[in-house]
Amino acid sequence: MTVADTEQSVLNAYAATLDHIGLIADKLHEVQARLGRAKSDSEQQVLHRVAADYASGYLSDRELCVVYDAFRAVSGPGHTTIWNAIVPISATRIQHLKVRHRREDRCAASSWSGDYPFDYDATPPNDFSVVYVLFDDKNVPCYVGSTKNFTSRLNAHDRDGKVFARWTAHPCADREAAYLLEEKLLREHKPYLNKRGSR
Repeated sequence: MTVADTEQSVLNAYAATLDHIGLIADKLHEVQARLGRAKSDSEQQVLHRVAADYASGYLSDRELCVVYDAFRAVSGPGHTTIWNAIVPISATRIQHLKVRHRREDRCAASSWSGDYPFDYDATPPNDFSVVYVLFDDKNVPCYVGSTKNFTSRLNAHDRDGKVFARWTAHPCADREAAYLLEEKLLREHKPYLNKRGSR
């Protein structure tokens, strides 16, 4: 018996099972292709509806962001391309909107307060406009200021020799709103560590 005959004999022993695996693989490719087309059709259908609902005002910017996150989770790789092809608000713009919404949500938060040194988890986030009031150990307002980097500013006050025991911080939508609130609190509290009574 030749080597070729031996190899053929071995293959013949497994031929039926190998043929069966080949048929299953062919069917699997067919099913995957069919499911891929169905997924693509469903993605286009839902995104056309999203685009229409957004254009008609049924979906707000915030709600559109929620839909985008849900679509991204189920669509997987390539979701940005199909989204951008159908929805008038691009995936990049969605990310900008989400940042703006987070900022708005923080603005809606109530004021923060605490002792100094403070617990960093309880302080306003960095790059966020606040107006703050510092209090001495007798709970007398001693300083009013505004900043976008709260923890750094309080640490700087401490290094500069300002003595304070506790603080409150009030969220502001932007720097202009912070300036207005700062002026109001300067007039109300007349803090003795401020060099000027108001702006």
